[in-house]
Amino acid sequence: MLTCLLFISMLTPPTYQDQERLYTCIDLIDLSDQYMIPPALVLSVSWFESNWLQKLDNNGSNCYGPLQIKSSYWCENKEGIWNKHKKDGLLKSCDLANRGLFALSYYIDKYPDIDNSLCHFGGCTKERRQYIKKIKRLFKRLYVHIN
Repeated sequence: MLTCLLFISMLTPPTYQDQERLYTCIDLIDLSDQYMIPPALVLSVSWFESNWLQKLDNNGSNCYGPLQIKSSYWCENKEGIWNKHKKDGLLKSCDLANRGLFALSYYIDKYPDIDNSLCHFGGCTKERRQYIKKIKRLFKRLYVHIN
């Protein structure tokens, strides 16, 4: 918890959203161990995707959660099954933090080069390359405190 409080104070001035950020940060750190992804990387990606907010409302891209995943691709369907070839996932019962890390883990396993995995996680565009640089800069800042 102290690590998350430190990061929140480093990254943003105090706001009414700090409690949500704190709980999201703690959840992501716990899940990062389960998926064997460095917590600093998970937190860096999530910071740029959602500022560690749950983001349960559609933002126009149909992406949700702290890692901004498409529920139709990454969440389980009504039978509780996930299939990478079908777009039948349901938002209603989806654990968005867990499935977000599942998606990030999927791309890290598929593309071992971190630039490639981050690029594919969000779609490879010229703008995405700049985004990856920002994630890596934040990762270096957070890494010294958490890993």
